[in-house]
Amino acid sequence: MRGSDLFELYRQLLAVIGGSYATVRLVNFVWRFQLATRSAPRLEAMARRYLVLQVLRVRISRFALDLLHIALLVLVLGWLIRLHWH
Repeated sequence: MRGSDLFELYRQLLAVIGGSYATVRLVNFVWRFQLATRSAPRLEAMARRYLVLQVLRVRISRFALDLLHIALLVLVLGWLIRLHWH
């Protein structure tokens, strides 16, 4: 930690707790989704499996330009925040 700023500690704790909570909730959702697929009626199970298959078939290369654009914007945002704090 750079200094003894209480707000900085609060922000870091909030980021860790929020990130952990979001990760746990996402894993819980995926777990429940898979369990529901197993015990669902036939048509609902097929629809859920089809949805999972379509998500897995998405090609990253189709969105490469958009992802690059987002990455560059995030880098610019990070650079501006760094300039703001120094």
